[in-house]
Amino acid sequence: MRILDESGNLITGMPNFSTGRYLQNSDGDLVFTKYTDAELAEIKEQQESDPIMQLQLAMKKVQNVLEVQNEFKRD
Repeated sequence: MRILDESGNLITGMPNFSTGRYLQNSDGDLVFTKYTDAELAEIKEQQESDPIMQLQLAMKKVQNVLEVQNEFKRD
């Protein structure tokens, strides 16, 4: 089994999984296929409506505020 890009070239590095997915072809190879713009928009919409994702985003904002406050206190 090989891991290929959409053009059939061997992938030697790590692909960006947020931009596509792997599909298995008839030879048993995994082919990295990029998402369409419509698929990316749908994924983003699903992530934004996910309560766990909302909590993670809110926690990240709080973390950023705390980091800024800590930097301000050091100066």
